[in-house]
Amino acid sequence: MGGQLPGLAVKTERNLAEHASYLHCGMPGMTVRRSPDLLIADSGLDDDTFNFVGLAAFTSATAADRITETIGELTQTGRPFAWRVGPASTPANLTALLTAAELPATAVEPAM
Repeated sequence: MGGQLPGLAVKTERNLAEHASYLHCGMPGMTVRRSPDLLIADSGLDDDTFNFVGLAAFTSATAADRITETIGELTQTGRPFAWRVGPASTPANLTALLTAAELPATAVEPAM
């Protein structure tokens, strides 16, 4: 199974992001923005259950700048967002970088 885990981790993380952003597609006032290194689902609601950041695929060289840029952009909305970090998120120290950017972990949601 060891050789399958990276592929499974990526697929699991993509599945969660697609599931979390499914409602947004085609709904007035809701958006999903996909870039090569991030997905942002914005429901327009004041609830981080429906405002999601995930699928981070940053490099060590770009991570700090992309985190700062994303936080700045989302802060302008005035709405809370949950940034979900999974086993396929990169760089490997993404959780530490988010904590350093004053976004500490608030919950752990193990996948089944």
